[in-house]
Amino acid sequence: MKRKKTNKFYLKLIIKIFILLFFCYLIFFYRFQLELNKNFFKNISLIEYLIIKPKLEKEIFQKYPEIVKIKTNFSFLTKKINLETIEEKPVAEICYLNNCYFLGEHSYIYKKPQRMDNLPLLKIESQIKILPSSILEKNISLSLAKIFEYSNNQNLVLTKVEILSNKDLKFLTKKFSFLIDPNKDIEEQIRKLNYFLKNYSKDFSLIDLRISKKIYFK
Repeated sequence: MKRKKTNKFYLKLIIKIFILLFFCYLIFFYRFQLELNKNFFKNISLIEYLIIKPKLEKEIFQKYPEIVKIKTNFSFLTKKINLETIEEKPVAEICYLNNCYFLGEHSYIYKKPQRMDNLPLLKIESQIKILPSSILEKNISLSLAKIFEYSNNQNLVLTKVEILSNKDLKFLTKKFSFLIDPNKDIEEQIRKLNYFLKNYSKDFSLIDLRISKKIYFK
């Protein structure tokens, strides 16, 4: 009986050692093809990848500022580690003083890549400080998105946007401009804008929609 227990002990020990050796082999000796967006980068072991990962991702973010996230996909069957990059698509050019950046679709502000420097984007001039690798304030970003959507649906062509020092927004078209307060009900302000444009036919140059339930214009 004692011998059987001893045999079972050694069998379990051998299995554990085998599993440990197998994982050590996978971590230290099993070679992967490291790929960036499915393009071959180098052959590497798993432990080597884990060591260089922070530095590699930092280099990618610095070289490609439009990349906002990197997803890692492992495949032991194909022996591949694929780094899939997620890019922020620019929707506008945002400038503070003489420094201009891209404003991405998710409100991420980043340096303009040279290969994308001449894109025909709407210009936003800001009187508040704008820094690269930052996120535009939530209320301002939401207001911009709502007005962009409205202008597209109504064929209202915007020529420029200004972020004022008090963080109000001024939208310019070819014929007039209008003021929005991003810290107030943006839907109400759009409804007032829509009502005014449909019902007022005389000349005007500026519409102020910032006061609740009122429309001022000149």
